[in-house]
Amino acid sequence: MNMKRMAYHSFVGVVFGLMATMLFSTSGYAQEAEAVEPLRVLIVTGGHDFERASFFKMFDSFASLGWREVSHPEAREMFAPQHRSSYDVVVSYDMPSSISEEDKTLMRETFHEGKPWVVMHHALASYPQWPEFRQMIGGRYLTAEEVIDGKVYPPSTFHHDVMMNIRIADKEHPITSPMQDYSLEDEVYGGVYVSPEVHVLLTTDHPESSKQVAWTTRYGASRVVVIQGGHGPTAFENEHFRGLVERSILWAAGRP
Repeated sequence: MNMKRMAYHSFVGVVFGLMATMLFSTSGYAQEAEAVEPLRVLIVTGGHDFERASFFKMFDSFASLGWREVSHPEAREMFAPQHRSSYDVVVSYDMPSSISEEDKTLMRETFHEGKPWVVMHHALASYPQWPEFRQMIGGRYLTAEEVIDGKVYPPSTFHHDVMMNIRIADKEHPITSPMQDYSLEDEVYGGVYVSPEVHVLLTTDHPESSKQVAWTTRYGASRVVVIQGGHGPTAFENEHFRGLVERSILWAAGRP
């Protein structure tokens, strides 16, 4: 046997092995470097009770998201300029009745500058004396009779434990494209004002509910998603509703 040839092949094998190890190690580092960090979701609560355990269990199930809760009145401090970089998306699940002029300015600035925003359920009834809030989110649960664009709208209504059929209004939108029509037991809102300028994602034909139950709009540079549903466990444990919430947050933030 040629000892020189044997030594040469052994040397080549060692070099190839080292190169392969380096290649796979480098590839692993690249994959780690390219890993997408979970979105930092700021969940704003206060002004309305809710089923905390099942609500936050839903958010815990979203692998693409990390979350923290902040309640009123401390929540409004998070809209100050020095805190805006500490979160990526705002989820409003609150229902405050009043707001100062200073806090109005902070909210305007936060969302006009482009902070993604998802508004859920009773948050539709927030700030009833602040007309601009309705314009910001493209709708409102009316706690009292209200005149909008010269038309008088009666107070909105609510009904608990309603089984309704949800229809996909836009099957091409990234939020709803993976979805099919489904059924959901939830609290429904009737007589909700919805701006004709919003982009409707989901509808229902239930007579006790407003037709539009999810939509998108824009406020300044911000993508805004509004979801009418989300009262309790029957919604939070519904796979269709959970997917709707997660994809709404991702889309608002510009994530695929």
